[in-house]
This record gives sequence, structure tokens and C-alpha cells, in this order.
Amino acid sequence: MGLINWWKEQRKWRQDNNTSWEGMDSPEESGLTQFQMKCLKELSDIVDTTESRIEGLKEKFITGPLKGGEFTYFIYEDGAEISSSNIEIRLERWDFRTMEDLIKEFIVKASEI
Repeated sequence: MGLINWWKEQRKWRQDNNTSWEGMDSPEESGLTQFQMKCLKELSDIVDTTESRIEGLKEKFITGPLKGGEFTYFIYEDGAEISSSNIEIRLERWDFRTMEDLIKEFIVKASEI
């Protein structure tokens, strides 16, 4: 019985993930996804993002400094990262049940540094 419940939970988790990401990770005319724009907006509510820039050839991503340039953030089509010379925090779509959960964790991590 435990295995069946586990399987059902995994199926529900995947459905929740797919539903929350539907249409959010496909690049729009600007080259950015709705996820990227939403993530940047949430980030801009807690830190200065005026130095953000869009980079990338095949996949566009948003990057910018945090904490006076000591850290750098990256917002990809379906994930985000915060890094410095001695730390790397990667948050990817399949690590979170929903897109909103990923964004919340990114904002928490950004506010903690």
C-alpha cells in the first residue's frame, strides 16, 4: 500500500508542476519567459535590480549584482541561481512542486545574503 500512495503522490506532484509552469517557460517575443519576468519583478520588490541585464545567445537569461556585486543572480527560462566566488545556489524547475515555490525560495535566498 505504501508504494501505491507514493506513486499517487508523485503523479500529483508532477501534475501540479506541469500546471503551474504551463506557458510560463516558453520565450515570448522579447526572448524572455513569463517566469523570468515574474521572478525579476518579485526580486525587484526586495533589492535594487536597476543593473539587471539580458544576456545569452541561444537561451536568454537575466543577470545582475546582489549585495554590492559580491553575489550575482541569474534568472533562466525555468530556474534561478545566486553565486559568488565561494557559493552557488541553484534552483531548478524539477526541484520544486510549483513555479511559485521556486520563486519564493529564490526570493528567500536573495534576501538572506
